[in-house]
Amino acid sequence: MITITIQILIFIPAMTILFWVMPDKKIKVIFGEIRKTLQILPISKIAQAIINWSKKKNDP
Repeated sequence: MITITIQILIFIPAMTILFWVMPDKKIKVIFGEIRKTLQILPISKIAQAIINWSKKKNDP
């Protein structure tokens, strides 16, 4: 299973290259969609879901 650290190490360079290659208009659209999603899903619910998932994963 891929750990979160490895996922982040893969994600950050991939996003950097993607943003470097993409035109500004597409980047603005992507960030706009991310903002819309974050407005719909409160951060506290996302954080609680991550906490619950990690507790279930670590419980024997």
